[in-house]
Amino acid sequence: MQCALWVAACFALTSAVYLSWLYRVLALAGDTATDWLSLVLGYLCQAAGVGLVCRALRKNPGLNRPQWFAGALLSFAIVSIPALLGDNLIGTAAFGLVMNLGCGVIAGLYLERIARVGSASRTSLIFGGAYAAGTIAVGLLALPGNGSLMRGSGALLLYQPLALCLVLATRREGFPSPTDAEKEKPSANPDDPGRILALACLAVGLASMVKNIGFSFPSSDITAGIRPELSRIPYAVGLIMAGFINDRSRKNGIICTIAALIIPFIMLSMRSEPISSAILWGLDYLFYSFFSVMRVVLFIDIAQKTRRWEFAPAGLLLGRLGDAAGTALGLALA
Repeated sequence: MQCALWVAACFALTSAVYLSWLYRVLALAGDTATDWLSLVLGYLCQAAGVGLVCRALRKNPGLNRPQWFAGALLSFAIVSIPALLGDNLIGTAAFGLVMNLGCGVIAGLYLERIARVGSASRTSLIFGGAYAAGTIAVGLLALPGNGSLMRGSGALLLYQPLALCLVLATRREGFPSPTDAEKEKPSANPDDPGRILALACLAVGLASMVKNIGFSFPSSDITAGIRPELSRIPYAVGLIMAGFINDRSRKNGIICTIAALIIPFIMLSMRSEPISSAILWGLDYLFYSFFSVMRVVLFIDIAQKTRRWEFAPAGLLLGRLGDAAGTALGLALA
């Protein structure tokens, strides 16, 4: 529970800041430019941040200490100030991309922590539950003033204290203590880890790309009135469902994930129909949650079996690379 609450607070902070930055970019640039900045370059920067954590953990498995996490949160909070206050597109974009790099670093660190302290039978629910709680928290932030809080610079008055509280709590309390599962010796694995990793990387990367070719939450819908922070509420419901299903049976989780990949293309075919974009966003987020959980848990499982903690964030790394590639291809073909 402690680990899940920790991750939920971090995810709520990073996703809320990301959405506020998205609104800022959208006010300074057109829809297409915003898509390229936020959904392509932004995702690539997030992937780079996760990649930095993977590389650092490979060289130094003891990297994930409280001071590293606190430093990442503090740096993220500092760079978010010019990203959300700037009136110049170039400056807002540049600081925002660095901020996205910080999002990736923070995510990489807490995914490694989930792998270390979480039982293999509960990692899906820990991750899914934490992300669901963070998603709901961001949705609640969007209620006052019809979302004006997140769209204005005043959001920093909320984000900065939250970031500071997380920094102080991290330095004071450290991370949740490891469970007995972390202290156990790794189970024997007769399969070739290299082969399993290669297949997992290919599957996650391609599936992420395919999903975003079908539907990638376009900024034009936001301009038309969609509020992404509220449209993500079905995402929270799906995350809880996916967490339960995956923890009960990884096989059933994979089946649900494969089935969910069809949904974006159904959404794409329905965009010309007289159907509210809010419904399309909600449905896509609902089914996207299964894929979000599976691609992360797949690599956390590998990390726990091999005790190679640098593998834990790799699912998000490959997912973000696939997200960026799929969105870029979809924009190019539009």
